[in-house]
Amino acid sequence: MSNSFRQPFKNLNQEGVLFQKTGEWKKLGIALALLEKNIEIGSRRGAEKAGKFLVQQIKAGITRESPAGKKFKPLHPRTAQLKTGSILKDSKLLYNAVTYGWDGKKLFIGVPEDSERFKIAKIHEYGAIIASKAKPEKYRKVVKWLAWQGFLTKGFKGTGKGVIKIPARPFINPIVKRFESKAIKIFQSEINKMFGGI
Repeated sequence: MSNSFRQPFKNLNQEGVLFQKTGEWKKLGIALALLEKNIEIGSRRGAEKAGKFLVQQIKAGITRESPAGKKFKPLHPRTAQLKTGSILKDSKLLYNAVTYGWDGKKLFIGVPEDSERFKIAKIHEYGAIIASKAKPEKYRKVVKWLAWQGFLTKGFKGTGKGVIKIPARPFINPIVKRFESKAIKIFQSEINKMFGGI
């Protein structure tokens, strides 16, 4: 048979057998779209609740100076003299910078990278050893203030070199590790609510 006489059947399967869709395909498409929307709404609500829960726990840990029961390392006596509040909460700038975010796939907990407090948050979370080649004559006031607080372990005299040691005082990771399973349950619960608590 000539190719010109072949009919372009759209419903031919791989074996060349004609088939036809039956059933409520339009309704199925609507149902699937609704399912996807419900998952999206439930995920957003779950992320908001889980995020707020973890942020509350982080801030409570800062206030108690003991996130997840792990006490902060004490301040140097000279630094403690300058403090009017608890560790990491003296000015509340770092405390207030703790937040959460949801991009539709991942939940972020902590201090955003674009925050002015991000660098200081990272230093407190992991600790830091800061080496400096600052010349004493140029940074005399800064060096004097740091030395008075007990930060300097050596230097700045003659060589223009010094080391500042800041101990780690993790306030995010201990909380996330301890309450991660509860946060996941909060997240999943909101999705379940969208399907009648299934």
